[in-house]
Amino acid sequence: MNTQIATTIEQSERLVKCGIPADTADMSRGIHFHEKSHTLMARPYGTFPRICKRDSVIPAWSLSRLLRLLPKTIKANKTTYKLNIDYPPIGQVAVRYNTEEDDLDSLFGLMGDDLFELIVLMVDKLAANGHKLNGINK
Repeated sequence: MNTQIATTIEQSERLVKCGIPADTADMSRGIHFHEKSHTLMARPYGTFPRICKRDSVIPAWSLSRLLRLLPKTIKANKTTYKLNIDYPPIGQVAVRYNTEEDDLDSLFGLMGDDLFELIVLMVDKLAANGHKLNGINK
């Protein structure tokens, strides 16, 4: 079993493409001089070790850092929607913004097997719809 602790290279590239600054990443991936593939490093993006090729370093976000990007609430159409992450009985994970009164009244909702991918998709969806992300000045 392979446990994911940070965004993949592809997920990181998508986050940067949708406007998330690389310097918000709390981890990074870099190619060491004697290797050919990226190695995950528990060091913030921008703090490059001397053993990495500088142009090979890619930002990576931990799950806790990704979650801090998401606003806890969103106001739309005079309604407040709250971030809700849960595991419905069907065996998948759900990431959504729904009202407190009605669990089915969602502004945005995603469901799947990969929590990292769902969070990246939600960040992209919020940015694309003009919602402000925490710590991002756009």
